[in-house]
Amino acid sequence: IGRLKRLAPDAPTTRDALERELALCVKLLDMDDRNFHCWAYRRFIVEHLGRSVDDELAYTLEKIENNFSNYSAWHYRSAHLSTEAAKKKEMLDKEFELASNAFYTEPEDQSAWMYHRWLTSSARELDDAGEREAALRAALETCQEISELEPECKWPLLAQVMLSGESHRDAETFNRLAALDPSRSGYYRDVA
Repeated sequence: IGRLKRLAPDAPTTRDALERELALCVKLLDMDDRNFHCWAYRRFIVEHLGRSVDDELAYTLEKIENNFSNYSAWHYRSAHLSTEAAKKKEMLDKEFELASNAFYTEPEDQSAWMYHRWLTSSARELDDAGEREAALRAALETCQEISELEPECKWPLLAQVMLSGESHRDAETFNRLAALDPSRSGYYRDVA
């Protein structure tokens, strides 16, 4: 890595080396798609190659569609969506839909729910109040629907608490969370 950093990124030998390293990352992530060290190295390589964000989003989408439980791909995806891109309602709508598809497929898997939490914080930063409220309301409705379909799943209920503010922060909700997630029952009782 050190040698590659010192070389000019547009030199033919450097570019060839970077392309070979990217191909190696592809192979390694095909063998273990959750290898966060490889994802971090891929990000370094991609930056020096000047690959587009769209190309990287397409790559993460492929990895996520192969395995919704791939937290590393979800995280890599969030890292490639710039702060400015995350403030665009159209982008957020697409990303919320992607996370929702994962919820309907595997509601107990935390990877998409963690990504959803990041999307929620991005939605709260939308400049337009109407867009902000619409994005958060749609996310809340999805969580309520998943909660109805999967009443024994803690993730949609926890997301509702985060999205609803005070309206869902009652003892009954936290007692239900404690029952659904006994290993964190002390936490839920403390915040109730």
